Amino acid sequence: MRHAPLYSLFAFLFIVSLYLALNQTSPQDVWNRLFSPASYPYTETQQGILFASKEALPSQILPVLAQKDSFVLSPIGLEGSSSFNSQVAEALIQQQIVLTGHQKVTRTVYRVYDTPGGKWLNCQTDYGTAKENAVISVGECMTLLDSPNSITLRIEFPDASRAQPLVEVSTQGVILYPVNENDVPGVNFLLMRALYADAPQLIGLTNKVIADSGNAALGDSNQSAPN
Repeated sequence: MRHAPLYSLFAFLFIVSLYLALNQTSPQDVWNRLFSPASYPYTETQQGILFASKEALPSQILPVLAQKDSFVLSPIGLEGSSSFNSQVAEALIQQQIVLTGHQKVTRTVYRVYDTPGGKWLNCQTDYGTAKENAVISVGECMTLLDSPNSITLRIEFPDASRAQPLVEVSTQGVILYPVNENDVPGVNFLLMRALYADAPQLIGLTNKVIADSGNAALGDSNQSAPN
């Protein structure tokens, strides 16, 4: 039977297709599971973003994290002003909007470096009050980050050697690894939506309120301006 290998291949492909259909698994997810690094045995893809975990499927862990009451928001940034810091700030605002909308307790611990991958200088934190911005030492920062009763959402520096952005999920929290700085807000948006289905509505509503407030203030200033 000269064509026996082909029949075997077709049978294999049929079984794989049937498995994918029954389990609602995409071919991309199967590829990720077969060829992802050994450190991530569980992977899934959402809109081109790789979600990976060492513990279980990310889609199984994320709903558990979403039920937690306390979150530590730990973005990373550079000393001074930079375009990367602006991207991170946008992602941090997204996180605060969505988590506050779900009545979660948040504490921001912003890690400051001199250069990407360079020296860790200090941290800035609001101590969970959202009313102050204190600069603290690295040691104090590590103490705040070591919070077993809170879920940590971390953002790391971009790494251009990555093939695609990565969202690492564990039962302790989530780490966002971008490829470039422009990835940060978009990937973070997908993460927040994976945690809470109404995240787009919450963010959109807040943006509308801010825009309306700005337009109202502009209108008032125009009315008060002398002719």
